[in-house]
Amino acid sequence: MALRPACYRALVARVRTELAARVNLAPPQSPHGAQKGVNLRGPRIGAEQASAVQHTFQGLQEGAVVPGIVGIVRDQLAAVNLAGGVTGLLRLGQISHARVGQAGMLFRSGMPIKALVLKVYPGRSSVELSTKELEPRPGDMLRDPQHVYDKAEDTVQRLHERERAARQAYAQQQEKKQEQLRNYAEAFRLEAFKEGEVVAGVVRSGRRHGRAGADPADSAESVKQLPRFVKRGERIKAMVVDVDPVRGRVALSTKRLELMPGDMLRNRARVYEKAEELLAEEETAGEERLAEEEVAEDG
Repeated sequence: MALRPACYRALVARVRTELAARVNLAPPQSPHGAQKGVNLRGPRIGAEQASAVQHTFQGLQEGAVVPGIVGIVRDQLAAVNLAGGVTGLLRLGQISHARVGQAGMLFRSGMPIKALVLKVYPGRSSVELSTKELEPRPGDMLRDPQHVYDKAEDTVQRLHERERAARQAYAQQQEKKQEQLRNYAEAFRLEAFKEGEVVAGVVRSGRRHGRAGADPADSAESVKQLPRFVKRGERIKAMVVDVDPVRGRVALSTKRLELMPGDMLRNRARVYEKAEELLAEEETAGEERLAEEEVAEDG
């Protein structure tokens, strides 16, 4: 029968108390002098033992296989004495994948076992163990515990490999989703750009012969180095001359906005100011040419 949480916590506390009572420390010294037969070196030895236990406890790693000797056995758990004086708790639900009625069905005091370190609680000086995770097949702890112990390291290695593979697969899946989202967002942004329209933006980065999103020919006159022509953080206007959805790029040109060749070098503010007017004039001229061509075809 399963214990209620409060009863279970009380049982764990009682087991820990019993374990602590087994530590061999000397009794306190009488105020009238040392008691006859009392070893005054006992407390110091006990402190050294406690320090050694703490050092061993800090060396335990979650996911490691550790050998131990079964100590106290109760219905719902078994206390396991590990190397260095550390005691681990093997709870009923962590014994096997198959149902186990009582811990005493499989364990007795003094029995050597192997277990997996599930969790280390430094603040409580507590170690949670599991033989369930060492089973090659569910229920092997009930059928052949020794086989489980013999294969413990191999089982844990395969378990770690599966966990690594699962983490890698999950990371790849997440990266693929992020890439799809980036591609979708990029495609969505690119749809907003049309060839021939004027757009405004801020120079983000650049090289000697090209700026991010800029046409290398930014003026009808020769420009030897773009960093001397436009600076990072500068607001500019440019005409969209090409949209490349495959590479996710938009090619721009300020050269196409010049009223006179070289205006971008002489007075770029005027080029930006007249950009929309120039675009409107080009659109009007284009419409007039189309109308003339249609009239010529009808004639």
